[in-house]
Amino acid sequence: MAAGFGRHATPGWANPPDTGNGRNQAVPITRGQWSRDPSTQAPHNQTSNPTPARAAPTTAAPTTVPPGEAAVWDVLSAPPRDRWWVRARRFVALAVVLVLVVVGAVSIADTVLSWVTPASPAGPPAQAEKAPAVPESALLATALPFAVDYLSWDTHDRAARQVALERAVAPDVAGDGWDGTGIQTADSPVAIGLARSARDGAVVTVRVRVTPYAPATAAAAPRAEEQPEDAGTNVASGPASGAGPALQPRWLNLAVPLLSRDGRVLVSARPALVGTPQPAADEPALSDGAAGDATYAQETRDTITKLLDAYGSGELEFIRAGGTTFEGLGGAAALGTVTNWRVADFDDGDDASIRVGDVTVTWELPGNSSLACSYRVELKNADGRWYLLSIGAETEEVS
Repeated sequence: MAAGFGRHATPGWANPPDTGNGRNQAVPITRGQWSRDPSTQAPHNQTSNPTPARAAPTTAAPTTVPPGEAAVWDVLSAPPRDRWWVRARRFVALAVVLVLVVVGAVSIADTVLSWVTPASPAGPPAQAEKAPAVPESALLATALPFAVDYLSWDTHDRAARQVALERAVAPDVAGDGWDGTGIQTADSPVAIGLARSARDGAVVTVRVRVTPYAPATAAAAPRAEEQPEDAGTNVASGPASGAGPALQPRWLNLAVPLLSRDGRVLVSARPALVGTPQPAADEPALSDGAAGDATYAQETRDTITKLLDAYGSGELEFIRAGGTTFEGLGGAAALGTVTNWRVADFDDGDDASIRVGDVTVTWELPGNSSLACSYRVELKNADGRWYLLSIGAETEEVS
């Protein structure tokens, strides 16, 4: 135990071997005299000398630690390495600082350049969206008063109506569909839809309140049929006398086809009663005078008659194609007759389940009046049955 204690003693003291009396006396030595080799320790006869002799300075030889024994201290060959997370934290901090320095330098450079660089002249303003050739205001200025004149009539004064309509109808268009019977007035027009065509035209849907009149108890003398002079643009058509009791007023939607000609907006085809505004102003299904697919038209004449009868009553649940939402006339008019039904020829590449055509019908109105209207229609076949896919006013006069 004494020898083990000597190995861990404080440097500067040597532990001599046991003298036999059970006690060891520590002998002070200098740093140059310290060694683990027992041969370098002081002899026993020097234990009585309290002051050891100072040895001459020598260079200590490298010591070798015997196997199985731990050294009192070790000399490091390299500085200690920090743990990985410490190094990672330092790297992240360094990267952040570097990024901030770069960003700051770029910002300062941009600011300095903006000071010393003259401002470039402003470029041309962005081109605005091309305005339509015919403004909406011009279309409505023609459609609204025309709808009132078109749905106002007096069997005793037909000529006055013609004068009012001719101010807005194109010269080559036979735009009047009234049969010349009954008395009715119209007022309070409001535009509820506008669909533009590809050729500077449009279809404006106008909602108008109409009031029909029952026949007078005493027959009024018919007025002269000669063409009266136009009393001015502010004169509207309508009954002046000879009307009986007023019937229930109703609201009608009238689709008015328009075009621009020589700077004027004119009615381009016969107006038509519709349930809801048509979403598009498509080209006519057939050209004027074309026969089309006469065989198919003959085979489906009963079909188109049933579809239009339901369109007049507004009961479209079983005749309207899937995915469509248009409405019918809601009982404001009843189907009289189908006077013309044409279907466009089927071309290779066309969808075989859709056929397009035009139809002219006569609607029976309260007050013993009738009105002829022409439509562009699309039919769709589903499970062997034809449904009404779309219906709207023609954009051009066809026959």
